Amino acid sequence: MAEIKPEDLKSAPWHYQSSRPIFDVLIGQDTALPLLEASSTGNLSVVQNFLQDSPSIALESPHRIYMEDHPPAASSASAQTQTDNITRQVHARKISNINRAIYLAAEKGHVEIISTLLEFASRNNLPFVEILDREGVKAVLVLQNGHAAAAILDLLATKVDPSVVSHNDIHPTLRPIDFAIKSSNEELVKVILRHGGGGRAEEEGGRGISPRWSYSSLPYKTASSRLCEAARRSPQITKLLIEEGNYPVTGSGALQAAARSGGLETIRLLVEEYQADVNEVLSAETLHVARQDVALYASWTPMHFAASLGKEEAMRLLEGYGARGGDVRDVHGKTPWQVLEEWRGKFGGK
Repeated sequence: MAEIKPEDLKSAPWHYQSSRPIFDVLIGQDTALPLLEASSTGNLSVVQNFLQDSPSIALESPHRIYMEDHPPAASSASAQTQTDNITRQVHARKISNINRAIYLAAEKGHVEIISTLLEFASRNNLPFVEILDREGVKAVLVLQNGHAAAAILDLLATKVDPSVVSHNDIHPTLRPIDFAIKSSNEELVKVILRHGGGGRAEEEGGRGISPRWSYSSLPYKTASSRLCEAARRSPQITKLLIEEGNYPVTGSGALQAAARSGGLETIRLLVEEYQADVNEVLSAETLHVARQDVALYASWTPMHFAASLGKEEAMRLLEGYGARGGDVRDVHGKTPWQVLEEWRGKFGGK
């Protein structure tokens, strides 16, 4: 394999032949390795000393490998020999050492490390594109430590760019608020809303991308999907979206989502504080389901949705608020209680 030389490097992302692992530098030695290891392990003193003693290295943007091409699987021993002889193709681009360090710290939730790196970047006037990319933002959003995720995103929005809370390049259809809702991270939702992201206007096309929850309790179109997802997961996040994100309750399907998931506290919140209609029937135009199911779902009340998954306690709560359980029928002529009995017959529930 021919050695890659500095004159071979491209300014834009490019493919090369290399045996080096992903995230290694493409040529030469990785002089920032002490900084990167310390950022990953959370060794603040090493990070501080490196930034003080070797600022020029910290500011460098070497070509790093970020992806590799895998050859197709071999179908025979002879084919495997040929595959082994195929030169490995990698993709590399210029990535600042600060960017890489922030990503590694974010991946582990090291708030102090990120704060230190951002202060260094600010003192040296590093542009946003060199400090953070979509992988760094995503590393924060998927952190299991919800408090750390919220604290780091708050730092990024405050010290780097507030638009990070509406970043539209981390997923084809999801924004930061959608990751926060999915993980039931109330703190993270608060941070995003406080910095101007996650509101109803954003979901309806503020930057041209709207989420569609294929895994949601209710497969609604984008206009109500966030509130539905929140309603099936958390009454606190539901309240935040309504009050700070300006999401409407009427016609959103939020009560239906809460009913189907058995979210009693969320049902109480929606009915008592936001006057959700316990007998609401959704318009077919708001449903994103298989064509043959549209008429059925468009004839269901919140009680029907609760019954469809055997949530009897939610049904009784709704009935206590005035929901009609014995005389309202869906397109197949079934009342919510008949739908419940049908569910019991299938799944043996009591």
